[in-house]
Amino acid sequence: MRKKYGLLIALLILVIGFSSGDIFAQQTQDESIIADIDSLKTTVDSLLQEHHIPGAGIALVHQDSIIWSGGVGYADYDDKNSVTADHLFRVGSISKTFVAMGIMQLVEEGKLSLDDKVQELVPGVEIKNHWKETDPVRVKHLLEHTSGFDDMHFSEFYNTQDDPNISLEKALSINPKSRVVRWRPGTRYSYSNPGYAVAGYIIEKVTGKSYEDYLRKSILKPLGMSQSSFAYGDSVKGAMVTGYKGTYDPVEYQHIYLRPAGMLHSSPIDMAKFVQLLLNDGSLDGQELIADSLLSRMETTETTLAAKHGFTKGYGLGITHSEMAGYPNLNHNGGIDGFRAQYMYFPEYELGYVLLLNSSNGFGNIREAITKFLLDNTEKPEPQSTVKISGKKLDQYEGYYAYRSPRNQLFMPLNVLFEGLTLEVLNDTLRTRGFMGSPKPLLPVSENEFRREDKIMSSTFFMSTEEYGQVMQHDSNFYVKTGSWKKYVYRGAFFGGLGMLATLLLFSIFWIPFESYRKYSTKHTTFSYQSLFGWPFTALCSIGLIVLGASQLELLTIGERTMEAMAITVATYLFGISSVGALWTSMRSWQKDIHPIMKIYFSIISVTLIGFTLFFIYWDWMGLRLWAY
Repeated sequence: MRKKYGLLIALLILVIGFSSGDIFAQQTQDESIIADIDSLKTTVDSLLQEHHIPGAGIALVHQDSIIWSGGVGYADYDDKNSVTADHLFRVGSISKTFVAMGIMQLVEEGKLSLDDKVQELVPGVEIKNHWKETDPVRVKHLLEHTSGFDDMHFSEFYNTQDDPNISLEKALSINPKSRVVRWRPGTRYSYSNPGYAVAGYIIEKVTGKSYEDYLRKSILKPLGMSQSSFAYGDSVKGAMVTGYKGTYDPVEYQHIYLRPAGMLHSSPIDMAKFVQLLLNDGSLDGQELIADSLLSRMETTETTLAAKHGFTKGYGLGITHSEMAGYPNLNHNGGIDGFRAQYMYFPEYELGYVLLLNSSNGFGNIREAITKFLLDNTEKPEPQSTVKISGKKLDQYEGYYAYRSPRNQLFMPLNVLFEGLTLEVLNDTLRTRGFMGSPKPLLPVSENEFRREDKIMSSTFFMSTEEYGQVMQHDSNFYVKTGSWKKYVYRGAFFGGLGMLATLLLFSIFWIPFESYRKYSTKHTTFSYQSLFGWPFTALCSIGLIVLGASQLELLTIGERTMEAMAITVATYLFGISSVGALWTSMRSWQKDIHPIMKIYFSIISVTLIGFTLFFIYWDWMGLRLWAY
């Protein structure tokens, strides 16, 4: 199945594999071969410094062996302890692949089905689904992120108040609002950590064991991942690197509520064994952990509308498709405060790697450098061939596509404003253009499937549906074709309103000092137009309070009742009250002896403020309590 480049890879192992690095340091090494690994280390070290990342744990993996596993940089930046193959990192959402595999093992044993209804398996978990009679949330929807759930709400982020080993049942009861199904399940992909927390709880209900214990015995122990753990104990603490954010600012370890979604701790050498398992179709060292067919299912998208129409690329069951440096691959990444991680494997080349970072700063270009190094001696795949499509067919795809798969519903108003895509045909080529972006060509690989000009894999798929009309899946995001006028109305009203408020800000900056001087120099007792200006100025101050409060929020405490969070709540109410006050005073001004221009100006300002108030109310931002969200 995956032997096309077997001879070439075998040579690669001889040339690179038994060379330099932590796990092969005891072997006789050729200096030129050592130089190859050292060259990669030098490149990675340079990128670490460029992006202010203290250290990286890396493993280069072949289907038949671990080529090299080790570290670059520091496990602790202050003490300058070097990263090794045995150091533990938090790998965040990579945990999801293990949870999905645990579920698939239960499927293989006949104890579970991907089509099982979630609420029948765990009736105590609250799920609000308007489509439950015809379209219940099923296990496969949880694992493919197609349940329609929101992502984590703030109150279920970090566990700073409860027992670190709080039961999953209790953790899931903290905020059921994230499990409100927002569209018909099995429609579209939208990443949801709560879905995987529910999946972990299903493992517990089916097996009668904690999900941690089950995954340790069914996956970690058989693979020899002896250092890895889903629990944070003394052994983990002793082997953990220090996590960092910003410019080498250490991060204190924090527990999370939805543990199955991101609690795994692992090392480069342990994760290398897991990548070997994936490259060997679910078996390692003669032991089958999961059937080849079930692993193939994990690597395939089936439940989205696009998948049902034949486009099976995207997020499968804990494994996703992507492209790196021109090579298609399968992978999962993870991020948690102070850490970033990713495993990636290339089945066609029987190769893969692991990259673990003790920083929140991101991967920079490190992944690309490792990919190019690992696949340097392989034949690069050709881009998917293109086909000729008639201009009439291309014209059918033109129009405005509204974004309809937000990860966090709270930010949907921003998605409405900024995430829509305009498609247009220019010089017989379909092009996509985002907000304030330049047109980017889409090349057809079939009548309804397209790829970017600089990519080899297709990423855009069109379909016609009864429920939504013309739909586009683009980079796993779900878009619905709608009237182009809407983007002009939304954006025109929003930015026009901001422009008016900007004039009010300028008015305040110049008018208040001028009137203050006028009052005290000429003995005037009141400001001119004071009655008109007071409420709008209060609304302006409330916006400033919202911005100030938001800028001071910390991810760790965003779900708690902090002064910053309460300031935002109070400020939204104050804005609404001020807007109504501004409208009332502007209406009354028409009965008074005030300059007509000022009457018109403040009337427009008051209508603008009322417009933003309605915006806040419609999107549930009025009185927003972050600690209860």
